[in-house]
Amino acid sequence: MTAVDLLLVFRDATRHTGGLTVEVRNIANDMTRRGHRVRVIGMAGDEATLAPAGYLRDVELTELRSPFGATGARYGLATGVARRVAEAQVVHVFSCLPVHLHFAAMAAARAHGRALVWTPMMHPARRDIWGAYGRVGTAMRGFDAVVPRLARFVDAVYAATEAEAHDFRRLGAKRVEIVPPTVPDAPMADADGRDFRLRHGIDRGPMILTVASRRERRKGVAFGLAAFTRLHASVPDASLVLVGAADGDGELPPRARAVGRIDDRELLAAYRAADVVFVPSEYEAFSRVVIEAWQQERPVVVTDRVGVAELVRHGGGRVVQYGDADAAAIALRDLATRGPTARAQAAWGRRVVEERFVLPRVVDTAEAVYRTLALC
Repeated sequence: MTAVDLLLVFRDATRHTGGLTVEVRNIANDMTRRGHRVRVIGMAGDEATLAPAGYLRDVELTELRSPFGATGARYGLATGVARRVAEAQVVHVFSCLPVHLHFAAMAAARAHGRALVWTPMMHPARRDIWGAYGRVGTAMRGFDAVVPRLARFVDAVYAATEAEAHDFRRLGAKRVEIVPPTVPDAPMADADGRDFRLRHGIDRGPMILTVASRRERRKGVAFGLAAFTRLHASVPDASLVLVGAADGDGELPPRARAVGRIDDRELLAAYRAADVVFVPSEYEAFSRVVIEAWQQERPVVVTDRVGVAELVRHGGGRVVQYGDADAAAIALRDLATRGPTARAQAAWGRRVVEERFVLPRVVDTAEAVYRTLALC
């Protein structure tokens, strides 16, 4: 079969920021293994690297620099994207954020007659969170009211959840496919979890894991710490491990520790070490953390602002109202101390990952769309 010349565009594609960066990398690598030509464009920044861990050697990486320094890089202000778009058959843009690079790539794809795929990663609940964000929130409410309507001008939208897919169909997208985040089929062993605990000095009490790729308000770290403080009052030997935030970044309650950024294998070991994985976010369009936890057969507690909350309700853990620290503490306690219930929910989550979120199965759908569009 004919190979597709694919260009993936995401501001943070060449940076270690988790989330969509991982998804770009997963698609790039798997499409390359299947014999396609894959190029990736991102923005150079303070944390940038031209060869981020995990990309295959045959994936062609380009970092664009902004003449406006760090601020320009943050908003994707750079030139050169149009020429690279013109060389591709299919252009795939990730995220629905105010990033010039993304919209420049979309405009160039239309101008050059290239097939255009968009992964907005925008659950409809996002429109409801901006009230407490001041002037930024006012601007983002306007952005969210207008920009998603661009879906009618692209060839395909890849949605992460059914709720997102429904929303973009309503907004006029002519083709919407469910192409959620993925995980490689690589479960760890219990021994890897025990070794993680030894390396980080964590005893045999219940371990709660929270993964926040960056300290920002929507990740809900402050709420997570408040919930853990209440849990600790009733389960004194419980520990909290916070991955992603630098050690010492803010005051932590007793028996809570921040281990900073860790590599992919160490992160999988952290999931295996945990009794419960807690996603305290104010908003997540999906939550890769949930499927990574389920992959390692661990139950989750998530807020009602997380995109996969409805799926969690079916059997993989507990859903609590964002901001209700008492309810979160009770949910964490129940799963951390009730072995059979937690094991059943963890096993349910593992089955769901195998059915819906394993990398090759999801990329089969993406590849079929890319091939169809490349032939049009």
